[in-house]
Amino acid sequence: MIDALGDADGVLVVDETGFVKKGEHSVGVARQYSGTAGRVENCQVGVFGAENQERRAKACVPEDVAFATKPAMAREMVPRILDEGIPCAFVLADALYGSDYQFRCMLEKRGQAYVLAIRSNHVLRFFGACRFPLFSAC
Repeated sequence: MIDALGDADGVLVVDETGFVKKGEHSVGVARQYSGTAGRVENCQVGVFGAENQERRAKACVPEDVAFATKPAMAREMVPRILDEGIPCAFVLADALYGSDYQFRCMLEKRGQAYVLAIRSNHVLRFFGACRFPLFSAC
């Protein structure tokens, strides 16, 4: 895969995806906003979770799998991808991930260049000199 997709000038894009669903037995299916559908729809979004133990059992979700937010999953997935040696010039993501200071800090500590959107009302604080002057809260 590295030979086929890896490119030192390429980008690693972090984004979730939705799956329109008509049933209710799959983990995480609910009426929620889906970017895939462009509206609120009965669907799954690429973060799946269920508190209902019976539903978890029917969907074969292991007991040791706990809920995690999308940014928390990205904080685990991106370092794993980069540690596997997949090259990229930048990590790109929307405001959901860009507003997560732990995600930004993880990238900064790795020395990984990134372009992340942030919400228009997001407050950035400056705590001194940093390689990336806009994001120095790490």
